[in-house]
Amino acid sequence: MPHLTHRNHLQSLDGIRGLAFLMVFFFHEYPGSAKDPISRITTIGWTGVDLFFVLSGFLITGILYDTLQQPYYFRNFYARRGLRLFPVYMVVVCLMLGVNYALGGRPTIWALPYFIYGSNIIQNLGKNIGISGWIGTGHLWSLAIEEQFYLFWPLVIAYVRTKRRILWVCCAGSVLAVVLRWVVVGHTGLPRETPYVELPMRLDNLLFGGAIAIILRSDRVLTFLSRTKINWGVVAGATILVLSVIASRSASAFEAPMVRYGYLGSSILFASLIVLAIQPDSWAHRLGSIPLLRTFGRYSYGLYLIHFLPDGYMHHVYDYLKVTTGTASDSTNLVGHLLGVAVFLVYLALLLGVAAASYHTIELPLLGLKRHFAYSDERKVHHLQSDQSTVIAVEDGG
Repeated sequence: MPHLTHRNHLQSLDGIRGLAFLMVFFFHEYPGSAKDPISRITTIGWTGVDLFFVLSGFLITGILYDTLQQPYYFRNFYARRGLRLFPVYMVVVCLMLGVNYALGGRPTIWALPYFIYGSNIIQNLGKNIGISGWIGTGHLWSLAIEEQFYLFWPLVIAYVRTKRRILWVCCAGSVLAVVLRWVVVGHTGLPRETPYVELPMRLDNLLFGGAIAIILRSDRVLTFLSRTKINWGVVAGATILVLSVIASRSASAFEAPMVRYGYLGSSILFASLIVLAIQPDSWAHRLGSIPLLRTFGRYSYGLYLIHFLPDGYMHHVYDYLKVTTGTASDSTNLVGHLLGVAVFLVYLALLLGVAAASYHTIELPLLGLKRHFAYSDERKVHHLQSDQSTVIAVEDGG
């Protein structure tokens, strides 16, 4: 098990991040077909967002704990997160609003909180934001959850401070999330999407990640964490998810059995996967080290931001291909489906190109500004050279 600090760039986690994006992308955009086995697998692809959450909790908690004693703890964290997340996000939002205007849409007052990381709340309230149905905005709720987590979690870490107390908070927050989901599903008339898109009910994903960040920094706890136990964690989490699908008779994220059990299963599964992925000789490390997955992981933020924007157009294209080669209602139309898959792959390649261009022209240059908010140990060890390789090496360190 490698010694973890916030300065480590764990390359295998780039691949795991790439896997998370591809899971979500296939779930949203893959042209389904009754006889295509890939279509059946993609129905559970929404859990890729859960994997993103666990990864975020793991990385952010590690950064916060490691830098807790350093000067300018809050300033450095929030400034570095802002440089990482805000610029390309604002570019995409402005692009969305421009296209929306061209399509005849006019934003309402509810669009303001929606686009400043309140989309999960506004979406759950059912408010009209005045955005054309051709523009996909439904994926922004997960970015809102992460940003809301980033706002309060540094305060919690600064208050509780010790590893033991942080672990207790992670446990308590995870239990709270599970209880809230049970209450909402069984005893309220709230929309069925509520447990899926609200931070208090998704805390277990984030806090499981936070817990393993602390555990992997605690030699005492590590002595009890054998490879066999971690693999059993993967099996247990996957089993809970599968049983939730069976009980729900669906892979939907909104069915009661999935909400009650499946979300917790994904937390266990992905937390165990991350622990395995940072161990050099594990199957999960080999998975995360696949070059193609690491490429998707490197550009995953931009890819996630833009992949859903033309969702309405993509499915219109798939339906058109079915009509021109058979019937739109014919789910067994092989020619139409194969053409749809070809379009899907071309779309993925185009997305990768756009995200890479965005990364190198917008994101990467601004990441160099992190040197103005350097942690003291980085100044001592790395001196934060201005060359590109150094910027990349510290990027996931905060």
